[in-house]
Amino acid sequence: MASRLKQKVYDITLPLIPGMVNWPGNPPFKRELFKAISRGDSSNVSAISLSCHAGTHVDAPYHSSDTGVGIEGIPLSVLIGPARVVELTSVKKVTGTELKSFNLDGVERLLLKTRNSSYLKSSEFVPDFVHIDEDAANYMVEKKIKLLGVDYYSVDKPGDKRKPAHHILLGHGVVIVEALDLSAVPASDYELTCLPLNIPGSDGAPARVVLKALVRK
Repeated sequence: MASRLKQKVYDITLPLIPGMVNWPGNPPFKRELFKAISRGDSSNVSAISLSCHAGTHVDAPYHSSDTGVGIEGIPLSVLIGPARVVELTSVKKVTGTELKSFNLDGVERLLLKTRNSSYLKSSEFVPDFVHIDEDAANYMVEKKIKLLGVDYYSVDKPGDKRKPAHHILLGHGVVIVEALDLSAVPASDYELTCLPLNIPGSDGAPARVVLKALVRK
């Protein structure tokens, strides 16, 4: 008799908390009680302030081009579906050669687990994070990847104002999801659910992202 399957869910979303690591120069996340029961109000109501690229977030094509669509233009069919987590924890950058060592045939959603996941726990921004080079970005376009997820705040090399990976990927309709915490996620295939806030016209939006796997008891 076939063994029963149990579903395991990984929440790979960073919590939004005051003082969290932020992309340098972007407004920090803030939350304050606008109304408070302790002050005599009938309920607790928080007000928040943040960048659309705070914590775990989705980049819309408008992020890298004035003619690109906003976050509302990204189809839910791309944001939900089968995904593969590939582990590249020993590399300093992700190259096309590295990606070609994996079988990505038929993979539409690709999440790259690198040493960056450990950096997400740091209280300071780590500038020497693993990035995606142009060859890797072009290879993903060639393989018809629809969504790329990474475990730090950018797909591009720190300080590179050309942002080639952003332009290549977003320019070819590849959705970018950044700042995913993949530290506890084994390399495997999963069901991805990625739901960014619906902010029409926005260049990006914070998102709740989970992976669901079938695990044998």
